[in-house]
Amino acid sequence: MYRYIALVWNCESASQEEAASFISLRLPAHSCDYSVALSRPGLLVLTADHHNTMGNYLLRRNCGVVLGSIFERNRDLHDDSPSDGAVFDAHHTDLVVASRGRALVANYWGNYVAILSDDQSRSVLILKDPTGSLPCFITSWRGVSIIFSCLQDCLEMGVLCFTVNWSYVTARLASNGADGSHNPLNEVSEIRRGECLEIGADGLPAAKRKLYWDPMQFCEPANTIDDVEAAARALRACVRSASHTLARGHSDILLRLSGGLDSSIVAGCLKDVASKSRIMAYTHFNPRGRSDERRWARLSATHAGFEHIECPCDPAGISLEPALQMGVCFEPPHVVGSVVRGGLEMHLAEERPYSATFSGDGGDSGFGAEGVRHVVDDFLRLRGLSVSVLNFAAAVALRTDTLAWRVLTDALLRHIRGSRMEDFRHRFVNKQSLAAKQLQNEGLRSKHFPHPWFIGVENVPWHVIRRVGALILTPEFYDPMRRSNAPAPLEIAPLYSQPVIELSLRVPLYVHFHQGIERGLARKAFAADAPAPVLRRLWKDRVPGNFETLAHHNRAFFRETVLGGRLAESGLIDCATIEAILGGEISKGGYFIGELFGLLDLELWIRHFTNRDVRRAAA
Repeated sequence: MYRYIALVWNCESASQEEAASFISLRLPAHSCDYSVALSRPGLLVLTADHHNTMGNYLLRRNCGVVLGSIFERNRDLHDDSPSDGAVFDAHHTDLVVASRGRALVANYWGNYVAILSDDQSRSVLILKDPTGSLPCFITSWRGVSIIFSCLQDCLEMGVLCFTVNWSYVTARLASNGADGSHNPLNEVSEIRRGECLEIGADGLPAAKRKLYWDPMQFCEPANTIDDVEAAARALRACVRSASHTLARGHSDILLRLSGGLDSSIVAGCLKDVASKSRIMAYTHFNPRGRSDERRWARLSATHAGFEHIECPCDPAGISLEPALQMGVCFEPPHVVGSVVRGGLEMHLAEERPYSATFSGDGGDSGFGAEGVRHVVDDFLRLRGLSVSVLNFAAAVALRTDTLAWRVLTDALLRHIRGSRMEDFRHRFVNKQSLAAKQLQNEGLRSKHFPHPWFIGVENVPWHVIRRVGALILTPEFYDPMRRSNAPAPLEIAPLYSQPVIELSLRVPLYVHFHQGIERGLARKAFAADAPAPVLRRLWKDRVPGNFETLAHHNRAFFRETVLGGRLAESGLIDCATIEAILGGEISKGGYFIGELFGLLDLELWIRHFTNRDVRRAAA
């Protein structure tokens, strides 16, 4: 997988110069595939594992480099052609440098991290793109700032030591993982999506970072697209363009096809790509499940003309013990996704190597399915009180099993006094009963939503938060079940691309809720791209009991790992309740099953940094 490490230091400091030289020699010695992408006084950028769609874009005059993949913008909302790859000639380099990187966010999109050198201030700017999955972290060693994408590479240098931030652990337990206000590691911080960090001439990062991208600006009245026909045409063109752009350069593609609306839309948009790339769709299913998505997936695969593989996945026969071999990560990876889905896809790759895995991730949030409860709020925000709001309140009540007068009353109250964290906090925290008693019901008690995009906003913008989906989380780029230097396909989610997210935010929630149907606008926009039965279906064939069965089959592993681990030693979890659950009927417990798996994720992650060998790595 594509990786990078950048060193920034004060070249007038002899000690920093010596430290930078030491690291620059040590890194290639431990990972021979690293090579120099940019070198100038006080700045060195090294990259590894170039891919035909991810690499280095050098700016003129050696004043910077864009790492990853980056494309030019399509300015016509109805243009569905693929975006051109970025070319930084002298003119475009000047625009990027003069804007201190803001031109990248405004005029391009992709999956990138930009490192720019400012000759006038002798500073270095680190910019993370707004929606991409290529991560960006920063640490330091002997005064040298180290910017990197892969934690494993930093550890393998043998000079850095990372320790668990227990404030992060307690906040995660208290909020079921929803509170991201603390850095997971004491020595590392993340440069978030859309953030720019300046490192001064002294080699030290500035105390305050700047936000170059704000999702709320696209929801402003002047930017909204509330005409249904215009919004539908623009949405289809944008998703098709992003899908075709991201597929270019991949000769073999794997598509996760659940049979749901979002993956079916992506399948339909990739249909035109099939003449240039071999696309295989797969659907995993529980052979003993009471419901089955395969009939819908078959319709979508046939409609797109893709080869379709159906993969049985019985949770009663899956061992989670391979999770003990997961690599070190900045944040706890998801054990179930890594072991179950990751293992299945690695097996498919052995039969037919593919360089990209496409999914419909981001559709539920971007197309408004997760924001149905906020439809009336968005209408009042943009149009004020009118007779039409009654129709929306009635439609929302029908879809959320609520009374229409309650939907309208609550929305009016929020419109008058402002939206607060208490209004929808419970939908992020979920039910909680496995953390220690003193932590239960304590998560997300701050006045503002804990993310740089929203931390200073008085009225909590739930209508935006619910539409950006997983973009508020740390990017997941590397497969924890593979070594960082092992070949691995790119994970690609066109519906999370910057053009699609920005357009989706410009469309009000009540327009996404076209005809009183969740994702109603998407169903209209992609009527030609997905099978009619899939477009009409307003439910999901979820398989009840899957996670409970998986936990039951692995109860000995849970008992040994969670109850015999660091969390139990620290007193941060309710061991008696967990023991009762594991010793009884797992499916009957009065708790949220995801919380049990979340404890496993957290426990295995902590062990990486409390292991004696890791603690002594810098000795």
